[in-house]
Amino acid sequence: MKVTAYLKETCGWSAGVREVLSRYNIPYETKLINDATNYAEMVAKSNQPLSPCVEFDGEMLADVGGSELEDWLQQQGHWQGAME
Repeated sequence: MKVTAYLKETCGWSAGVREVLSRYNIPYETKLINDATNYAEMVAKSNQPLSPCVEFDGEMLADVGGSELEDWLQQQGHWQGAME
């Protein structure tokens, strides 16, 4: 599974996304959106300007926080990797 997270360096929502991906042992590429190229890529893929966004094999979760990401992961059956 290829995962790309479009994040801000310092942001509570971005920190929540990092924490959930880490807890579920999901390797991911970080693209910081303070870089104009990364931001433009995120907007083009998500069709909106808000962050964080996380892309799973081409499926974009736009403007999500940690709890929303965790809910989605559990719906997709990724809870096996979560640490208790």
